[in-house]
Amino acid sequence: MYAIELPFVGNRISERETNMRRLTLLNVLFVLVLCIIGIGFYRGWFVVATQDRDGEDSKIDVQLTVDPDKASDDIKAVEERARKLTNNEAKETPPSRSDDEARDNVRDDVRDDVRDDVRDDVRDDVRDDVRDDVRDDVRDDVRDDVRDDVRNGVPVDNSLPTLESRELQ
Repeated sequence: MYAIELPFVGNRISERETNMRRLTLLNVLFVLVLCIIGIGFYRGWFVVATQDRDGEDSKIDVQLTVDPDKASDDIKAVEERARKLTNNEAKETPPSRSDDEARDNVRDDVRDDVRDDVRDDVRDDVRDDVRDDVRDDVRDDVRDDVRDDVRNGVPVDNSLPTLESRELQ
């Protein structure tokens, strides 16, 4: 089959589509501006203050304060964090002394936590092992005593609770 191409059919963007694209772009820009304003108020870049006028009826002065220095400091902090996350800063500059101290403090804290955990685990294991050994030794001693008594003809009192019945309780 042969395809027939008609000039300008399907290649033109209609005026309606153009208007929709513009509207979509304007909506995105509007949302972006609202986000920046919201972040600005949250971070303290913008401050609104109100004040009643003395002596005049129902009039209030509204004052908007903009702090561009705080905004630029926050932007620099975000850029710095982004550089740290991408490890570009480590390639450009050596770590500062405070970073080394912080790293050492974290390393020491982790080492102490691991040491305490291992010490507790070993203590618990030793306690469990000793308890098991003592229980096994007592069980073996009682069993040997009963066997010796049976061999020697001593009557065995079956009314006494056994070690196994105590464990079940």
